[in-house]
Order: sequence, then C-alpha cells, then structure tokens
Amino acid sequence: IFLEIAWEVLEKTGHLFPVYSKKIAIYAGSGSNTYYVNNLLQFPDLIENVGSLQVLTVNEKDYIASRTAYHLNLKGQAVSVNSACSTSLLAVAEAVNSLRSGHCDAAIAGASSITSPINSGHIYQEGSMLSADGHCRPFDNDATGTVFSDGAGVVLLKRLTDAKRDGDVIYGVIKGVGSNNDGAEKGSFTAPNTEGQANAIKEAIIDAGIDASEISYV
Repeated sequence: IFLEIAWEVLEKTGHLFPVYSKKIAIYAGSGSNTYYVNNLLQFPDLIENVGSLQVLTVNEKDYIASRTAYHLNLKGQAVSVNSACSTSLLAVAEAVNSLRSGHCDAAIAGASSITSPINSGHIYQEGSMLSADGHCRPFDNDATGTVFSDGAGVVLLKRLTDAKRDGDVIYGVIKGVGSNNDGAEKGSFTAPNTEGQANAIKEAIIDAGIDASEISYV
C-alpha cells in the first residue's frame, strides 16, 4: 500500500523517473507486519519452497524505504524511521532537514500501518496506551490514550524556491520542525512525556522563527 501511494504522489506531481531525474530521497516508516505473522508463518512449507531469506526480506517492515526506492528508482537517501505514533511526523522532519542540507532535490515522507487480519475491535486494558473510552483527545487534559486504525499517507516535499521555479502545486509550507526523545522520563515505555512533547513544539516554533502567539490553528 505504501509503495502504491508513493508511486501515486510522484505520478500526480510529475516526479516519476525519468520525467524527473534529480535526486529524490525517501523517509518512511511502517507498523508491524501482522500479515507475515498471521498469514504466512502458519505455512512453513510455503516459506521453505520460496526461501526463508526471501520471505523475510520482502516482509521486513524496516525495508519500506529502500524497497520503495528500488521500485521507483529513487537515488537519494532511503531511510526507514520508527518512533511509534509519531513515525510519519518524524519522517517529515527528517525530509525537511535533508532538503535544507542539500542532500536531495525532493523528498518523499510518510508512513503506513495496516493490521491483517483485524481480529478484534477496541479493547482497553489498564495501563495500556489505548483510550479508556475509545476516543482520541489530542492536547486535552481529558485524554486517556489513543485509538488504533489502518491507514497510510505520503507527501512530496521540495524547497520552496524549487517548487515555485518548477511550477508545482503548493499545498502548504513547513516553516519549522522539532523532534526529541523523552529518555527515561516517559510516563511508561509506550506513553510520551508531556514536557517532552512541549519541548518538541518549542523547538519547532524556534526553528520557524515565529512567536507562539502567531499560531491560530492546531
């Protein structure tokens, strides 16, 4: 699915090779490959016939960036990232920094998370990251956790001057990014620390060179 939408974003924007031959990087992440665990491991004879190394290679989630680069002939960096729930945002931040440093002329950034098969609905467990009432409430004091779902998303990023020069359709401008880690100060291993999140937001605001009072929508 990620490969399909990566191709789609390049095709729709006119950046497929060889139409666009400059250096395109990719920063991407993926959730755990439950298809391999739930659908393939129960057929050891099939795995043996195909070759266990081959099966493991094509099902390894950490090859998502390099596999996409291979199929779409992307010559920039191909970096798989994983920061759990913030993976797609971290991919965007890495792409922004790569463009700023001149390592690439364009960058694909995104992530996917697909569960196969879906064996259950939303099941709350005390102390888990899942919401107690089945609702997400970002930046809310009443938030009790997250809700999982399936999805995938990809964006194509370029330096603003290059996008204007090339006549690209510009949907938005990223002025600043911020990223960090909570270290040992997490609420739990799977729960982020509010202070750490606030610091990441502060980094993005400083990076953008704006004042927090200028932000009108979150």
